[in-house]
Amino acid sequence: MRLLRGRGLAALLMLLAMALMARALPAEEFGLLMLLHAFVLGVYGLVNLKPFEAVVLYGARDAKRPERIEQLLRLTLLLDLATVLAAFMLAWFATIALAHALDWNDAGVAQARAYGVVMLFSASNWASGAL
Repeated sequence: MRLLRGRGLAALLMLLAMALMARALPAEEFGLLMLLHAFVLGVYGLVNLKPFEAVVLYGARDAKRPERIEQLLRLTLLLDLATVLAAFMLAWFATIALAHALDWNDAGVAQARAYGVVMLFSASNWASGAL
């Protein structure tokens, strides 16, 4: 139940943040921000393997064997880091194609790449499974 309340609160805060951004930013800048956000989420969705699910499934199965759990955590952490890095690299280079398609200037490409850095710090799912 706490998880649902936490996700509900997060959704409400995101809605509030979107409303504030929509009012504060000009339409073109808000549209660009939403496009970048969707782009980053889409790229990460393509490469995310959800290693936390393996931690939950196999961690419960091997609960009495701490060496196996340690091995599983190490492997899934490396897998999670690799997918985050792959998503970042894909987004970094895909901004070139996006810039040509949308006729962006160098400043737009720089903004898109800077927003892609967010993926490095917010995309890890490993800790969810470890909990």
